[in-house]
Amino acid sequence: HAFRGCSKLETLTIPSSVKTIGEGAFYACKSLKSLTIPSSVISIGDYAFGWCESLKSLTIPSSVKTIGEDAFYGCESLKSLTIPSSVTSIGEDAFYGCKSLDKIVVEEGNRYFKSVGNYAGLVRLSDSTLIRGTSSLAEIPEGVTAIAKNAFVGCSKLETLTLPSSVTSIGDYAFGWCESLKSLTIPSSVKTIGKGAFCGCESLKSLTIPSSVISIGKDAFYGCDSLTLEHISAPSSLGEKK
Repeated sequence: HAFRGCSKLETLTIPSSVKTIGEGAFYACKSLKSLTIPSSVISIGDYAFGWCESLKSLTIPSSVKTIGEDAFYGCESLKSLTIPSSVTSIGEDAFYGCKSLDKIVVEEGNRYFKSVGNYAGLVRLSDSTLIRGTSSLAEIPEGVTAIAKNAFVGCSKLETLTLPSSVTSIGDYAFGWCESLKSLTIPSSVKTIGKGAFCGCESLKSLTIPSSVISIGKDAFYGCDSLTLEHISAPSSLGEKK
């Protein structure tokens, strides 16, 4: 928590002696706009840059191996990010609430992650899961099997998206508060739709739930103000819809 809450800090150069950026190190440094991370750093901790809402640019050096949970949580001004080939692990919700993020470049040679959709999405290769999408992602490529929890949260400019027939699960709050999302086709490969999956998708007008779906989580369509029961097509084989 070295600089936690230093709300007037605008720029900083970290010395080359530093190896780890610890948990919450720059949490809520709301005026921080730019930062230089030295090539000595090998890990970025949980919430390290959480709520650095003015942070527009950041270069992750090729020495970094791990990025913690919620590392860039709420960095709503961050527009692009490059994941070096050295990174082997990215924690859950690392980019939660990064609503301006529209480009995620994974460097060649990375065996754990890849960019998809013209750098508009980030896939974890170990389980073929899309862990972060952006408003500029129009189509998820074939081969992706799951949409992670919170993958598109806050992508307020996302209007339409095509899911591949390889997807079997849509995680909790996966499309939460995608308030401009108007159309989405759920492929017949999908078996589970998580809780709050489409929560706050107030522009979504119609949805077809395929017969392959066996469970729908609580509040999956909460706050979908434009979606009425007559605009939801669901199979009769589906059990209680929560």
